[in-house]
Amino acid sequence: MDYVPRMRGLLVLMLVGLAAAAAVALAGQDARGPSFTAPHTRRAAERDAGVLLRTVVLPSGASRLSREPAASRGVLGRRGPAEAYVDMVDRHGWWRVPGSWQAVLAFIEAHAPTGSTQFTAGGGGSDTNVHETSFVAFHWPGTAGTRTRQLTLTIAATPGGTSYIRVDAHVAWLIPRSVAEQIPNAVRVIEITRGLHGRPPAISVTVKDPTQVRTLTTLANGLPIVQPGEFDGCNTARAIGAVEPQITFTFLAAPGEPALAVAKEPANETEPDRCGPMALTIAGVEQTALLQGPKLVAAAERLLNKKI
Repeated sequence: MDYVPRMRGLLVLMLVGLAAAAAVALAGQDARGPSFTAPHTRRAAERDAGVLLRTVVLPSGASRLSREPAASRGVLGRRGPAEAYVDMVDRHGWWRVPGSWQAVLAFIEAHAPTGSTQFTAGGGGSDTNVHETSFVAFHWPGTAGTRTRQLTLTIAATPGGTSYIRVDAHVAWLIPRSVAEQIPNAVRVIEITRGLHGRPPAISVTVKDPTQVRTLTTLANGLPIVQPGEFDGCNTARAIGAVEPQITFTFLAAPGEPALAVAKEPANETEPDRCGPMALTIAGVEQTALLQGPKLVAAAERLLNKKI
């Protein structure tokens, strides 16, 4: 059996599960079980990863190792999905466990860490040096400032009947939207249009009421930014979206003056989409794209009592 392709498949499955866990974290659920911080920095995320690593429950007779076991022939040297995000830390350790990989995996699945939920598991492959590899991953609900908290256990069973485990604690923190990415307070007019790029808009509305302008600007400034790695692989979908209608918010100090900021949302989006974030420019400079753009569209429709 070809080990390398199977291992690559394992990592793909782990990344898919990691994305699902990130979605749960972004939903803002309360964490239970271990006592977490709410990191906005690498140092805080490192603390949380250390907490996660201490929650693992292994079979009787497990002994911790100081380095990757030579018997795993490099299988347990990989960091796995932690490399997918620049804002993620990885704390890990290795253990030797007596027994077959099936028995070890069954024990781990039956003893999920406190407060966690198992969200993925699978097998990787085998070769002449490692009989079988498998993995199981758990995640914790997120708190403010955290994208995801995850514990992944990779098991490598050797011909001698001993299993080795690598445990990775992954914590990704939310990068907050910076002050430089905020729409200026000088906005007094908002022009809202809907239409295809390069064509006259099908709908055009000018908002001048100070309360409405302030409400929409404040809401736009409260939208979260896209996190690193979240929309990788979406370039093709974004290109297709260029021929679809867009809703454009142009923020002005006065009619006819240069735009202070411009936000563009795919018109057919009704909820945040994996490949449909809101594009934002400030003074003509492209900024990090925004999530939850449909909230701004819905708020404008409510305020104006008009379908956009």
